[in-house]
Amino acid sequence: MMKKKNRCCLRRGMHSQEGELLPEKEPQTRQNRRMDIQVFYGQEEFVVELKIWRGAAYEQKGYGQLVDYLQAKGLKRGYLISFCRKEKKLQKPDWISYRGHEIFEVLVEC
Repeated sequence: MMKKKNRCCLRRGMHSQEGELLPEKEPQTRQNRRMDIQVFYGQEEFVVELKIWRGAAYEQKGYGQLVDYLQAKGLKRGYLISFCRKEKKLQKPDWISYRGHEIFEVLVEC
C-alpha cells in the first residue's frame, strides 16, 4: 500500500508530523461576522472564503469580504474558493493582490 504525501483533509483534530490541524466552520470575528472556514495548523492560521460564482461584481465583493476577515485577524494572506458552472473561463489557481493583502483564488468547475 502506497502512502500519500502532503494529504490534507478537514477533520477535527487530525494529527501530522507538523502538529494538529484544527478547522473551524463559520467562526466569528470580533465584529460578530462569520468567516466560512478558519484553520489552525501548528502555529499558522488560515482563513478560507467559499463562494458560488455569480459574476465579476460578486467576485469583487468576495475579495472585499475576505480582506475584511483577514484584517480582523491580523493576517496578510487568505484563500478564496469559488464554485462555478462554466459561466467563467477557468484559470489556474494563483495569488492576487487586493487592498494590500494576498489572496489565493481557486475556481472549481461543478
